[in-house]
Amino acid sequence: MRVVPCVLSVLGVVWFNQTRFVQLHDCVAANAWGGGADPQRPELALFGALSLFNHSCSPNALFSPRVEDTYERGAVVRALAPIASGESVCVSYCPPHVLNASAEERRRYVLDNWAFVCACELCERGEAGSFRMPSDAVAGI
Repeated sequence: MRVVPCVLSVLGVVWFNQTRFVQLHDCVAANAWGGGADPQRPELALFGALSLFNHSCSPNALFSPRVEDTYERGAVVRALAPIASGESVCVSYCPPHVLNASAEERRRYVLDNWAFVCACELCERGEAGSFRMPSDAVAGI
């Protein structure tokens, strides 16, 4: 089995066998969120807790990376409406323009980018999206 080097900025050079490298790549591809303040230098971030949120095309929460401080980065999750005790907190894995598309287009986007068929209530009903980003999300998560 071929060994593939992976350079990590903090740890230096780490050696992975090919299988482990593919597993690491797949983990990052499925769970990393992109962005960054500088479009010329895109960044990826892995947030362990955020990777546990389920997807919905009609999300009841949203998250945004916190990038004000170079050394203290993180993410903020905010409710879009009150969430009842026991209700699942769901974010959307899709950008806002996709959330306003037809169920077929949303499912295609989720399948192409996240490798699963969306089974949220909105897609199951076959309804077109009508997502609007509120000017102020309800805090409290």
